[in-house]
Amino acid sequence: MDNKFINIKDEINETVLKDIYFSDKLEQRVLFSIKNQKFQKDLSPFKNRFISLLSLTVTVIFLLGIYFVGTQLNLFKGDQQSNAIIEMGKNGTINNPTDANSNEIISLPPFELTPDEEKAYNHFQSNLDLTYLEGLEPISIAKLYIKAGFDKKNDVQYALYTDRPGYVQWSKEEDEKIPESDRGTNEQNFERYKNIDKGKFVQTSNYEGYIEYDSSDNPEIKSGFKMIKNENGVWKVAFMPTQ
Repeated sequence: MDNKFINIKDEINETVLKDIYFSDKLEQRVLFSIKNQKFQKDLSPFKNRFISLLSLTVTVIFLLGIYFVGTQLNLFKGDQQSNAIIEMGKNGTINNPTDANSNEIISLPPFELTPDEEKAYNHFQSNLDLTYLEGLEPISIAKLYIKAGFDKKNDVQYALYTDRPGYVQWSKEEDEKIPESDRGTNEQNFERYKNIDKGKFVQTSNYEGYIEYDSSDNPEIKSGFKMIKNENGVWKVAFMPTQ
C-alpha cells in the first residue's frame, strides 16, 4: 500500500513537474513573443520616420535634378538668344522691328515719316503728281524716296528722281530693266541711309545741294545725299544720290 502510494505520488509529482516545465517554457515563449511585439512596436515609429526621411530625401534629390536640368536648358536657350541678338545688332536690325514671316529681316526704313510726309507719300504714289511734293524740304523728299525703295515701289522712286534737263541719267524704261539685286537689299539700304532724317541740308547753288548725315558709327565720317531742285521749285533726288 505504501509502495502504491509512493508510485502514485511519484507519477503525480512527475506530471506536475512536466506541467511546471511546460508552463515555464510556454511562459517564456509568451513573454518572448510579448517582448518581441513590444520591441517591434517601439521600433515602428523609428522605422516610419526612417522611411519618411528616405522618401523625402529621394524627392528632394529628384527635384534638384529637375531644377539643374531646367537651369542648364535655360542657360543654353539664353545663349542662343544672346547670340541671335548680337547677330541682329551687327546687321542693324535691333532698332527696326519687322515681320517674322517676311523673307527679309528688315522691312522698314531707319526712320518714321511725319504726318505731313506720310500724307504726301500716300497721295503722290497714287498718281505721281508733283504738286503733292510742293513745299516739302529736301530731307523729306529724300525720306519719301527711301521709303519707296523699302516698299519696292520702283515707279515711285523713279518719279522722285530729278527731271531737270542735263541731270537725267537714264529713262524710266531703262529703270524698269534694272534687276532688284542691283538696287541693294533692305539691310544694305538701312545701313546706307540711317540717320539721314537727323542730317542737315547744305545748299551749294540755287538748285543744288546735299544732305549731310552720319551713317557711320564714326562721327568724323560723313555721308552725303545729293538733291536737285526742278524748274518748278520742287526738290527732287539726284540720280545715284550717294555716289
